[in-house]
Amino acid sequence: MSSGYATDVQPVMLRRNSTQTTVPGLHHHHSSSSSSSRHATSSRSDMPLKGWFNRRGDQFIDKNTVICQPMDRQFSSRFKGYPEVGQGYGDSNGNIIDVQGRLIKRI
Repeated sequence: MSSGYATDVQPVMLRRNSTQTTVPGLHHHHSSSSSSSRHATSSRSDMPLKGWFNRRGDQFIDKNTVICQPMDRQFSSRFKGYPEVGQGYGDSNGNIIDVQGRLIKRI
């Protein structure tokens, strides 16, 4: 059942369910009495980007939805090869779409 609020149309990765909340950039830690269950986590900057981003790091979801980077993460070096703000969004392969989601350049 939809309540009509914006959260009903958010991407699945931002929706809350009864057991956990998942937000990009946040790590969830589970307590454990065993030290053997601990594992090293790599930096998120080591992971390849999935999705469409602009130079500031904002992520394009669809033509009505963009997830903006927090001020302290804007214009990261990870996004140096991506389109400037207002010019479109690029993916990790070099493909570019405009701000409406139409393909401009395919690699």
